[in-house]
Amino acid sequence: MPTYYRIVINSARGYAVRVRLRRRLSGMIIGTFIDYGWTRKMVNVHLARDFDIAAGKVWALLEDFGNISWAPGIDKTEVIGEGVGMTRRLHIAGMEPIDEVLTAMDKSAMTFSYNIPRGIPMPVTDYSANAKVTPLGEGRCHVDWYGRAEPVGISEKELGAMLTGTYEMLLQWIHDHLTAA
Repeated sequence: MPTYYRIVINSARGYAVRVRLRRRLSGMIIGTFIDYGWTRKMVNVHLARDFDIAAGKVWALLEDFGNISWAPGIDKTEVIGEGVGMTRRLHIAGMEPIDEVLTAMDKSAMTFSYNIPRGIPMPVTDYSANAKVTPLGEGRCHVDWYGRAEPVGISEKELGAMLTGTYEMLLQWIHDHLTAA
C-alpha cells in the first residue's frame, strides 16, 4: 500500500503538521497525524504529586469545577453555564477577572482540561491545562497537572518556572484543604 505525505502549515496558528496519507481499498484517503512541530515557542510543563488521601476525595474536590473555594486569595467566583464549556470567572483584588473554561471532563478517568482565554495573570497566550487523579491503593493517589502556553515577552525558561510554581502552589492548596483538621 503506497504512503503519501503532505505538510499542512497553518501560519495563523503557527504550526506545521506532517500528515501520513494512506489509500484504502475503497479509494478514500485517510489522514493520520504522525508528527508535528510548533513554529511558535510553546512551553509544556508537567508536575506530579502523590497524596496520602483517597483518589475519590481529591477527585470530588477537582471535578466540582465551579467551586474553587479551596484556593486562597479569590474574592469571588462567578459560574457561567454548566458542564463542559462552563466558565468559572475568578475575581481577585486589583486584577482583571480570570476566565477559566472547562474544555473536557472524564469522570470515570478522573481527568479534566481547561483553558484561560481571558485575564490570565501571566505574560502568555494560548494557555491550557489538564489534570488527572490516579488511585494508588487505599487512601492514596497520584495527581498529574499539565500545562502549556506560549510566552509573551519572557523566555521559555521563565515561563516554565512560572507554570511550575503555579502548579506546585495548586497541589499544595489541594493537600492543605483536604488535610485541614
